[in-house]
Amino acid sequence: MHRRNSGKKKSVAGSGPARIIIEKFPDRIVGAIHCPGLTYYPAEWESHLEMKLIMMLLMCHDVSSIKSQHEKFTYQLKDKTHHCFPDATITVSGEDILVEVKSLKYLLKAKELEKILAIASALREQRRTYTLITDDQLHPVWTDNAFILMRCIRWPLKPEVSQHLRTALTEGPRKIGELLAEPQAIASLGDIHAHIAQRQLCIDWDQPLTRQSMVSLPDQPYRGMTYAALRDSGRFAHLLAEVALGRRPSDQRLVEVASALQRPKKGPSPFGFIGGFSPAELGHLGRAVSKTASRDANQRAADTDEST
Repeated sequence: MHRRNSGKKKSVAGSGPARIIIEKFPDRIVGAIHCPGLTYYPAEWESHLEMKLIMMLLMCHDVSSIKSQHEKFTYQLKDKTHHCFPDATITVSGEDILVEVKSLKYLLKAKELEKILAIASALREQRRTYTLITDDQLHPVWTDNAFILMRCIRWPLKPEVSQHLRTALTEGPRKIGELLAEPQAIASLGDIHAHIAQRQLCIDWDQPLTRQSMVSLPDQPYRGMTYAALRDSGRFAHLLAEVALGRRPSDQRLVEVASALQRPKKGPSPFGFIGGFSPAELGHLGRAVSKTASRDANQRAADTDEST
């Protein structure tokens, strides 16, 4: 296990991140998770999307290592040299894969797309595997389940509990609530979540994780989450695969559809509106009122200065 250097020296490739987010951006929503055996050092994030990506990667049965902000690359764009730090470097079946996570709408903006295509082309020339993950692939049910399981990612697995669960599930999947209600049950809810998070048991990832969820031994019949499933999910996986190879998307109609997507808005509720205004409208109104009040105060101060 490597410890992060508290000094200002740059990390040596392979021993730590090329960019330490928490020190560089302390004012942002940042965080980190260290999972011995999977992360060489604390995997850091600087956005909700990056946090969701790292949570999902920790759940993927085919991912054997995760390094965040691990390498620094240079690329050329409009005759200028630029630098990039892919969000994560993961190992799948012995192959290192560079992963970048972006909002789909932001990724397909002309300026950002040009940059991503330049990065992808440079990495392709270096024979590095580069993939793109967007919010369209980070399905809410998946990330909600991962968030629950993350609480037990480092929960110690007791051999007697593991053996009990294997025996209880030998004949097929069962509901989590049933396993907890058995007279001879010795596993707690945390134990079961820990066995799922640590890849000993499997669930149907397309269903919300509750006490009514079915759980099974691996492949009997449920399978663990995989990076391949994450990468190939969503409505625009083919489009993203083209971009990750440095190729401009061939289906412009699909690009237009993806670019026009809006996040679904919550419907009206008794607590969602005040005086006929939505929370977003109230925010805009509040900022406008603040600006007006500030401008009036400045004007009064100037008038007072002139009168004196």
